[in-house]
Amino acid sequence: EISPDALAFRDAETGRTWTFSDVNAAADGIAEGLRRAGLGEGDRLAILCLNRVEFFLTLFACQKTGIILCPLNWRQPAPELVETLEPVNAKAILHDAMHAGLAADVAAKTGAALFGFDDALHGWIAQGGPALRAAVPATRPWYLLFTSGTTGRPKAVIQTARMAWANAINIGQAIGLTAEDRSVNFLPLFHTAGINLYTLPVFLNGAS
Repeated sequence: EISPDALAFRDAETGRTWTFSDVNAAADGIAEGLRRAGLGEGDRLAILCLNRVEFFLTLFACQKTGIILCPLNWRQPAPELVETLEPVNAKAILHDAMHAGLAADVAAKTGAALFGFDDALHGWIAQGGPALRAAVPATRPWYLLFTSGTTGRPKAVIQTARMAWANAINIGQAIGLTAEDRSVNFLPLFHTAGINLYTLPVFLNGAS
């Protein structure tokens, strides 16, 4: 609403750009696609991908719907990912092309539905969906980040919109973040650093 035509993301590989209104529309399309696929509030959606704009489009679609996103570590083999996902009972796995085989192995062992960026997500974006503008419950689980599991099975740590906003304020104050800033995300998106240091704070401050 503040800066719909400002640059939110630029894909370094393809050069494609996304304004804030583009991001919102894409998230609406993904939200509708997930709904048609049978996912709803409280369901867990695992995602297996490298650093891609599509990750954040999906993250915002999940916020709109109450679906809980579960980023997976693409460095782990299928048996470890199966064990990681067991406690959260993921209903579906969304994956990029590079990790299609790994995602299929995990889905076969967990019973999760399988959706690819190329054969599903991009189609959902193109088809679009109704504008979803409801207020986001501040303490509703938004995404789960898995611990390293150094003392046993990895644990799913709940992240909420309130936590993300508090983090954005804290980081913004510490480094003087403004809408004129630019940042490159090179940290992995299955880790809090990839999401929260600094990409999500940058986005929430209207920067690129």
